[in-house]
Amino acid sequence: MHRRRLSSRVSIWFAALATLLGLTNGIVADHPGEFRSPCQYRGDGGQYRWAVKIDSERPPRTVAADHRLTPSELFRWTGGRGTILKRTPRQGRENEWIQLTGKVTALIIEGDGDIHVELMDADGRSRAKAAVEIPAGHHWCRLRQVAFGWTEPNFPIITRRTELNLNKHPIISVTGKAFWDGQHAPAAMSRNAVRRNQRTYDSASSAWEVHPVMALTVVER
Repeated sequence: MHRRRLSSRVSIWFAALATLLGLTNGIVADHPGEFRSPCQYRGDGGQYRWAVKIDSERPPRTVAADHRLTPSELFRWTGGRGTILKRTPRQGRENEWIQLTGKVTALIIEGDGDIHVELMDADGRSRAKAAVEIPAGHHWCRLRQVAFGWTEPNFPIITRRTELNLNKHPIISVTGKAFWDGQHAPAAMSRNAVRRNQRTYDSASSAWEVHPVMALTVVER
């Protein structure tokens, strides 16, 4: 009888664990898609704040001088506030347009089809990094062509998180709305507390980013 009870408890525990893992994956995991070329993509997109990430509002003709930033200047921004859920709309500084200029140091394909481009200050004096994101939608075809041109991609590419080898490290200037990547920022200590502007997996990388990129200029090849 004791063994039966123990076996039953173990079965219940494993079932609960499997359910928890399934729910967790359903919240944070994206369904992989496929790039057949820079402009041909098949996939479902992402789950976390997806409507915000593919906001295709056209940028203004000019960006205010105090919003023309380097990665280290964006890294010095105050962090976001409180908990942001996966359907939270744009809020606060996320409605502000910024122009970010820096040297391309990494290009990563993400599970939702975003191209994650990592920038550092062009003069190399700071370790701070900031990301700009180019989504997979048709609005961003030309920008993806530019970004893939810095690598030697081997299509088709399955959109699991993969860093591509760069054969160019251009200095670029991108324009887009600020985005607080709360999914990869340290947890808030209380409901309305300001969170640190850094990523949990890289303390030198800003949790503020440009997402989505709406304009891109190569300043220096």
